[in-house]
Amino acid sequence: MTNWIEALQSHLIVLGVGTDDNIFRDLMPDDPVIAMSLHGDSGELPEATFDGKWILHPGLQVLVRDTDSDAARARLDAARAALIGIENTTLSGVKYIGITALQEPMPLGTDESGAFVIAQNFLVLLSFDAIGTLAAGTKFYWNGSEVAEVLSLGDLLARVDVRDVSHRSSPFKEYKPGKPGLEPLEIIGTLRKEGGSLSFFAEATSGVIGTCEVRFPEEIGLSVMFDAFVSQHRTSFASILRFAATLQPTGRIRLELSS
Repeated sequence: MTNWIEALQSHLIVLGVGTDDNIFRDLMPDDPVIAMSLHGDSGELPEATFDGKWILHPGLQVLVRDTDSDAARARLDAARAALIGIENTTLSGVKYIGITALQEPMPLGTDESGAFVIAQNFLVLLSFDAIGTLAAGTKFYWNGSEVAEVLSLGDLLARVDVRDVSHRSSPFKEYKPGKPGLEPLEIIGTLRKEGGSLSFFAEATSGVIGTCEVRFPEEIGLSVMFDAFVSQHRTSFASILRFAATLQPTGRIRLELSS
């Protein structure tokens, strides 16, 4: 995903709020004295929509420094007007739903050079394609451990130890993590991307027989449930392993057992 702060920096420059020489990202250098700096954080946990989009709401702080307090306030006002005017706008491939000021401008006094510094915090709402960001290098995590990595959209290697899984094997038996009776399960499969959906087709090759199929629906987002159906090697009953897939804004997928 394009650096969203970099996109905002470019937008402010285009609108004439500043130039390449006095609007900065993530730092406020000592020179020039008249300067502006944009600082961001990850904000709250992202949300997912039913059309396969992520909604992110990071925080943004704008710092302005000038030799005169009124001039510093005027530059901050210009930046705020430009930012809150961004609504349902796409910049560098990222859709900005909107930007909201969280409080009034905050005078921070003067720095070591005697220049006036003023700041204001904002909430930024971003949206981008969740499925489109899945690519080679995407990691799968389960119970805090890495269990798989997408080598390409057609090649996925996943290793899962079913002895650590709490699940039901037919209506008659229930296994808890750490309970003996299940052998390690190695899953090797193919991850496919067709249109707006993802599918994972796999064969369990160690300790089990048969195949399992994991489907990611079009509504893939932060919490997508799927079942893996496998048959135990030394028994006649089928096991159902139910997981939740969590798609993180870093492009990683976290697999966690569902209750």
